[in-house]
Amino acid sequence: MFTYFPLNLLALIAALICIFTVHKSQTGEFLNTTKIYIYILLSLFLPILLIKPDIYIFDPTTNYRSLFLPSAETINKTIIVFSLMCISFALSNIFSFNFFKNREMKKITEHRSSNEKKILVSYCVFVYIFLLVLTIINIDYRITVLRYVFGNFDYDTVNALRRFQNNDLAIVNSLRYSLIFIHILLFSLIIKRKFGFFAFFTTYFFSIILISGNISKLYYIFAVAAFIVASLYDSKKINFLYDQKIFLKIITASILMIFLLGMIVSYVEHPGSIGFIDGVRLGFYRIFVSSWNDMAYFIELFPSSIEFTYFRQSSLISNIFSLDFMPVGVLLVDSHSDLYGKNTTIASFFVAYAWAFGGFIFVFLFTFMFGFLLKYLDKIHNSFNNKMIKIAFYSFIITSPISNLQASFFSSLLHYGLLIVPIYLLLLDNFLTNKNY
Repeated sequence: MFTYFPLNLLALIAALICIFTVHKSQTGEFLNTTKIYIYILLSLFLPILLIKPDIYIFDPTTNYRSLFLPSAETINKTIIVFSLMCISFALSNIFSFNFFKNREMKKITEHRSSNEKKILVSYCVFVYIFLLVLTIINIDYRITVLRYVFGNFDYDTVNALRRFQNNDLAIVNSLRYSLIFIHILLFSLIIKRKFGFFAFFTTYFFSIILISGNISKLYYIFAVAAFIVASLYDSKKINFLYDQKIFLKIITASILMIFLLGMIVSYVEHPGSIGFIDGVRLGFYRIFVSSWNDMAYFIELFPSSIEFTYFRQSSLISNIFSLDFMPVGVLLVDSHSDLYGKNTTIASFFVAYAWAFGGFIFVFLFTFMFGFLLKYLDKIHNSFNNKMIKIAFYSFIITSPISNLQASFFSSLLHYGLLIVPIYLLLLDNFLTNKNY
């Protein structure tokens, strides 16, 4: 029980320091994406780390299958990586809070001119029509996605579709979580203002499935969370998004997400084979136990079995500099004796990829930069002039941890949109503001 006690104590102290700095660096009255991201990370990993860091589960009848039985050396290294992440986040919180403290962002100035509204509506309608054209071009895959959502595939077929038969258009694959998603949200919000909540609900979910949906649980959970936040922000219940009682709100939201995952697992991916309760149990296992075991697997293989990836980890950077791209997920699957050639994937959060990138130093550096970016997003929340864009921006960043908790640093910035969506919305907001002068 006390095998890992010294390192467990180190991790607990580091986590508490991180929590303290997050609390002290609160920005504004709304829930901060910095808080949400870090608190969810801690809740995912800290309980397992403190109770049983060498956890291993193998129960094929319920699909509870840990990747491997980690050695004591791997567990020690994983706990140190976790502690280093917490310390780096703490330092980043202190630095970024002081950095932005004396740098006032522009104050929000509501512009309600009909000209601005017409420009935004026209632009969003134009983009939405373009997205519909993409749907028509790739209608066969869109029908496949629709069948998936309604549970018309068995589990093995779903896995095969996910890994080998993703026939979606390249532009949708690349921008699904970012620019395509944000335009679906903006267009749906415009529909809400014009026709009411039911039209908002219908347009949004029809668009999510038939424009940008895929064979993945993650995207639908993210889309549901963003819809809830946008609905609250654009209603009299906006106070639910304030920072008060943050732990209660995170716990409530997490329970809802686990139940939603349970529904998807039991009624979409395993229709008729497992019940809802088993789906919830499987969801709980995958969120908490599997997350820790997957990170340990990254640390087990890099660099002892697979060399550090460095800048070859990013497909974009490797193409720019003519480097040999190293797809981490594929490398991990192909290195596992029981997974090679099977219909599965392995993913973890950005710190695991930072380890695969180059070890301890890059865990610290990437965590520090990631924390700075999150604090910047919190800081610019009130700098938007257009209310619709502001709602879309906040709904996106506050729910982004759902998708970014299984992504590398580079994927978070680009594919999952933590960099390109804020830049895009800031440019769009500035363009609309300047049009009013």
